[in-house]
Amino acid sequence: MAKSHIVVLIHGIRTQAEWAEMVAQTLSEIGAICQPIRYGFFDLFSFIFPFWTRRGPIKRVLRELYDIQANNRDADISIVAHSFGTYALMKCLEQPGLSLHRIILCGSIVSNDFRRALLRAKLSDDPILNDCGTADVYPILASAVTWGYGPTGTFGFGTTGVKDRFNRFGHSEFFSEHYVREFWLPFLDNGTILPSKIQRTRSTTPYWQSVLSKLPLRWVLAALMLFAALSPTYYLYSLWPSTGLSFAGNTAIISHVAGSPNVILPFKFSHFKLVAQTLSVNKLALFEPNGKEHYLDVEGAFFNNPAEFCTKAGVISTATAVTSVMPGEQYFTLSFLALSSGLREVMTQTQEELLKKGKQQPCRPTLDDKDWLSAETLRMFTARSTQTWIWYPGDWRFVLDYTVNGQPQTLKGQFRLTTGDIDCMKSVIEHYSSGIGLFTNWRFDVPQNVCGFVLKVFEVQN
Repeated sequence: MAKSHIVVLIHGIRTQAEWAEMVAQTLSEIGAICQPIRYGFFDLFSFIFPFWTRRGPIKRVLRELYDIQANNRDADISIVAHSFGTYALMKCLEQPGLSLHRIILCGSIVSNDFRRALLRAKLSDDPILNDCGTADVYPILASAVTWGYGPTGTFGFGTTGVKDRFNRFGHSEFFSEHYVREFWLPFLDNGTILPSKIQRTRSTTPYWQSVLSKLPLRWVLAALMLFAALSPTYYLYSLWPSTGLSFAGNTAIISHVAGSPNVILPFKFSHFKLVAQTLSVNKLALFEPNGKEHYLDVEGAFFNNPAEFCTKAGVISTATAVTSVMPGEQYFTLSFLALSSGLREVMTQTQEELLKKGKQQPCRPTLDDKDWLSAETLRMFTARSTQTWIWYPGDWRFVLDYTVNGQPQTLKGQFRLTTGDIDCMKSVIEHYSSGIGLFTNWRFDVPQNVCGFVLKVFEVQN
């Protein structure tokens, strides 16, 4: 029996790895199971600061890798790491007990001193694949402005056991479905490394890149940070009363989950006051292209991985409050569902039915779960899902009313759905009748023939 193949995805700084869902769906074509590891939003200061700020994310990644390996002892475990994720991965490999199959690095900031030979006992015979971007300036800057990093995502490693493949890419341009399917999938499947389109025609490294990589900018930056810390102006700025909620990106997750329209949005809550600030959110107003209005309730908030819903199965709230005790920025995501459409009653009924059979809502759908609910419940759920369907092509608007310390404020946005988006999302309705895909916490782990959700870029409106 062939081994199962788990591909772990490790993101970089200032991101929540929105590309992970696309990569997971593409790699499912070779039967690989993708597991994103998220260590929270790693800001620029933490990235640059060379001391204890890096330890937390690295410990989180190491703990997750140990858990994945312990729970999948007979599986091959491969890694795709980006940006700071490449640095965190190599730090994890300095610890005992890890054994990995294949590794892809992109946007690498691993030091030039790295030698694969030191990890021979922890890796398979395949070389590490290092995808380099000749237009990627971030690894050069990381190497120049702080300690511990290297420009290997731009210039390559140039060492045995690592295959440097060059593309005319910027820092995050590797994450296209075409590139993942054409260049990553063969390597993860059977170790095949295909040459890039510029492999034979790559020009000489620009002189300015070479110069920038050698400049001692880290010492200049350290001096500026010291000056700012001691400056009275910096102290006065820290007292400035600035508070607000904004979008932490422009990508929304749109779906029809458990028979209810579902919108998931990323947010950033910022404040620099010396007292705690309370953000309270209750409902999201969703407007059809014809102007008809729907109200979606807050299902819940998650701060790292959407799969955290799995540990809170069946818990659906009607409001949430995020309290920021310390000054700074807090990143989180809110999920909105139409509880008024009878979703709560349906979920209560399914929970009661599971309890009667001594079952608990599982985190991942399997074929063994298909008989957990009665045929009558599945028919009722499928019919209800069709009746509550609201999505159709056109421009959809949303308005979020919220309060900060009781003061009302508003955020607005707009996204466009296509006929392809609608057909994609509708595939989940028919699948409810199988008994898989009914529960809310399965929206991010649907079977291969079901779309589940669509990612839509939205436009922020004033």
